[in-house]
Amino acid sequence: MGFFLASEKARITVTDVARSCGVAASTVSRVLNGDMTFSVRPKIRERIRIVARELNYRPGLAARSLRARKTNLIAILGRRDIPTTSGLSIHATSRLVSYLHDAGYDAVVTYPNRHREQRHLPAWRIDAAVMQDVYDPAVWTELEQAGVPYVSMNGLWGASGWSVSVDDRDNVRQAMDHILHLGHRRVAYLRGQRGSKNHPSVTIRKEAYLGHLAQAGLSPLFVEGETDPVRMLTNTVVENQATAILAYDHLTAIDLLSAAWQLGLSVPRDFSLVCFNDVFPVAQMTPPLTTVALPGEEMGLRTGELIVARVKGTKSIQSQHVILPGKLIVRASTASINE
Repeated sequence: MGFFLASEKARITVTDVARSCGVAASTVSRVLNGDMTFSVRPKIRERIRIVARELNYRPGLAARSLRARKTNLIAILGRRDIPTTSGLSIHATSRLVSYLHDAGYDAVVTYPNRHREQRHLPAWRIDAAVMQDVYDPAVWTELEQAGVPYVSMNGLWGASGWSVSVDDRDNVRQAMDHILHLGHRRVAYLRGQRGSKNHPSVTIRKEAYLGHLAQAGLSPLFVEGETDPVRMLTNTVVENQATAILAYDHLTAIDLLSAAWQLGLSVPRDFSLVCFNDVFPVAQMTPPLTTVALPGEEMGLRTGELIVARVKGTKSIQSQHVILPGKLIVRASTASINE
């Protein structure tokens, strides 16, 4: 008996396998699904499996979903203004996807269409979702109303959400302790216009900076949302004699290094500079930047563990809300006020 050969572009179906074997499509479906509750000769079972392999038959997602009542598909809901390929996100997303694959799940990154009213979930079926850098209540409200289990990664969440986040308050404490230990007393906090101004880290880091200075009896000096880093440095270092700057993120710090060169300023001779995120090219800058490294890979790993636990209904999870510490890495962009 010859095999039925589909065109190169056609997807091989159960019907194709059945036609080549000379049996009903329902028989093929039950055999390939491992159903041992119906009567069929062992030779026919083996023939169906051989033909399915020869034709490279693979069940479609919809077929697997109907059979198992699940998709093994996890949606990663991102934000277009905070891409998964920058900063903390690139390491977190990579580790998360790797963990999901090892656990037998597929992952798809999707960006909710803000022009499509009341539609933040993808159009296809999913087992669960990871909200990455999401702080819009409409997203988790839709997830909860649809009964989709989810984990928030580096964002906010609703009543039924689990979460993995970084300890931004302690990260600021580490940075400010280092700066003050070096003798600096005029410390500025700068955030440029890149990224989202509404991410929770924006508020938390600024509040932590202000609180730390108040505790030390020092006056704050901050600039936010300025598009021109030259003006930021002119305002803080040149006109207001700041001797140290805490930058909101590594992108702001890199912009400030370029602006310092344009103004004839030298780091750390004229001011010390500290930022957050230890991603390329933070360590490769001149000078290499002192930074608080954020645990991107661990964040992705812990998020993967939580979302798989939710899908499987695991009850023994140690914590539904994980807060990860950062780590201060001292490099050549900071120095004592007297050096």
